[in-house]
Amino acid sequence: MVGYDQVEEIKLATPSSAQVEGRRIRWTDDSAAIGRRYVYVVAAVDSIGRMSPPSNRLVLTTISAPQPPGALTAKAGDGQVTLSWRASASTIDGSPLSGALVYQLLRAPTPNGPFQPVGEPLTALSTTDAGLQNEQSYYYAVRVGRTEQGSRALSEPSAVVRAMPEDLTPPSPPKNLVAFPLEGSVRLAWDASPDSDLAGYLVYRAPAPRGEFVRITPEAIPTPVFVDRSVERGKEYRYTVSAVDRARNPNESARSAEVSTTVPQAR
Repeated sequence: MVGYDQVEEIKLATPSSAQVEGRRIRWTDDSAAIGRRYVYVVAAVDSIGRMSPPSNRLVLTTISAPQPPGALTAKAGDGQVTLSWRASASTIDGSPLSGALVYQLLRAPTPNGPFQPVGEPLTALSTTDAGLQNEQSYYYAVRVGRTEQGSRALSEPSAVVRAMPEDLTPPSPPKNLVAFPLEGSVRLAWDASPDSDLAGYLVYRAPAPRGEFVRITPEAIPTPVFVDRSVERGKEYRYTVSAVDRARNPNESARSAEVSTTVPQAR
């Protein structure tokens, strides 16, 4: 082609030097020098060597890529991860950064990828990735893009960090707690919790009219009924109940309204 040097021949059957993505082809010119202005065109060749007219001209000046962002940190929350990083300070050849910079957050299900962009590029040095699954690991990196003189250069991804969102929302407190005094015991009942991740209930007891509540169920009980047999006849007791969920670090609800009752004397 007159006026142009051929820099690559890409065979669609064996595109070793390019990536073919459907009808789109991606190729990298590793021989381009930083700071030089280049004009590129592409032509198609058929099976008998006939060449098409050249494509539109792409004119660009190569620029040095930025250093990757540093100090990426991730703080897990309830269904989300908040990430922050340090701004890139120079290009890979050590020269000061100039031009517009934007950062792109990347996320993957494993530390080895594949990493996919999350949201739109941003100029801030922090962002929150929301709508995530609790108790599941996510891996993050961030890269920076630099635009100058109509050209854009991308950094390598930063170091990878891991985060696992966790359930921090407690169940709703149990309602309508009632106590039925029996001979030598107290039967407690309350409305079943509507929370889908409920693990069970914890029962607390205190002496009446005053005194601190002490948990009397070592483990969460699965049903909204409990019989307290460790009571003394003739004594008055106060009770309250809470709910706990199945989170990796279980969340406990606020306690129910208190009820009090007196254990009957022996007949």
